[in-house]
Amino acid sequence: MKISFYALVIIFLAFSPKGNAQVSAPAEPYLKAKALCGLKQYDTALYMLSKLDNTEKNFPAFLLEGDLYMGKKEYASALLAYQKGATLAPETFAYPLARAYAGNAQYDSALVWLEKHLTSEYRKAESEIQLDPAFAGLERSRGWRTLWSKDYYTPVEKTISRARYLLNSGNITATLKFLNDSIQKYDHHALYQLRAQVYDSLKNYTAAYQDLQKALGGERKPEYYLLSANVALKMEEFEKAETDAGNALRLDQSVFDAYVIRAKAKAALGENSRALSDIDSYLAYFPDDADAIDLAGAISLKDKNYLKALAYYNQALKISKAEPEYFSGRGRAYLQTGMYEYAYKDFSMALDLNPQNGETWYLKGLARQHTADAEGACNDFEKAFKRGYKEALRELQENCNH
Repeated sequence: MKISFYALVIIFLAFSPKGNAQVSAPAEPYLKAKALCGLKQYDTALYMLSKLDNTEKNFPAFLLEGDLYMGKKEYASALLAYQKGATLAPETFAYPLARAYAGNAQYDSALVWLEKHLTSEYRKAESEIQLDPAFAGLERSRGWRTLWSKDYYTPVEKTISRARYLLNSGNITATLKFLNDSIQKYDHHALYQLRAQVYDSLKNYTAAYQDLQKALGGERKPEYYLLSANVALKMEEFEKAETDAGNALRLDQSVFDAYVIRAKAKAALGENSRALSDIDSYLAYFPDDADAIDLAGAISLKDKNYLKALAYYNQALKISKAEPEYFSGRGRAYLQTGMYEYAYKDFSMALDLNPQNGETWYLKGLARQHTADAEGACNDFEKAFKRGYKEALRELQENCNH
């Protein structure tokens, strides 16, 4: 399943610890467990966490352990994990404890911890809390109504919440106007980050990047660096993309998508070996991500390491045979290694999935040339040219009597 980039950022935010506690560099079992949590492989993730020794069991580890048990709907176990973490970073665990108590039907305790969260500086937006399914059992209670009879939010927090609501509604014009007006009143990093998302959706990447630099001037968050790296990549500012992705990883090694963005930037800069190193780092956590494997194959092709490219594409196709790019990528590798019949078959498979790709028709024609099928090759070159692939014209003129 493919997930949008901003959805991944939202997932990252949901699992990001907050508070003032100092955290050492995460241990490898923790990082693998966090990746598995995002994939909802809760039991395997808990097994990975069990490999942490006592010195590595910091508050993010307890937070993640609780999140995993919440995913399994084992609320009593989640409570135990969160309670241990709360001794290290109380404000971080107020909201998770409220959710776990609510799941365990201990509603009075849930309300106590939720109020603690609402009176902390790390409170979530009102809409996010009220739409949280963990509190479904509380919504009709008197305590819930009493809780929300108070006003916990500052004017700027309400403004940010309103901007997020507008953005999520899909009304880009209204969102941009609201953010422009709001930024005149509040010079807040979150508003710049939200406006950057709007500009990104409008493909105004320069404005998006500028706003993200303003956001980073207000607060250096890994998710801001991640967004900035993604925008820089779209701008073809590859050095900036590499730097921003690296900054995201320096702040939080579990921002796994930064490895992919940095790999793309490094490959564009011709640093193919370093790019593959980043992809391999990502695949250590997500070994079944066929798109990342496909990217590794493409970088290997660019590096003229055709046998390695074949290995990557074979791996991707074991996971999914629904993507034409995987077949065409492997076809390219076969073409470069002189395995023309195999190349022809892969390009044919790619065209079965996407018959409008002119370049694939052209490559299929090249493969057929090498199998002494001149007539079939010319037919493919003609189809490539009709689909806008201009390179095919030379083959048509030189080899096909056009």
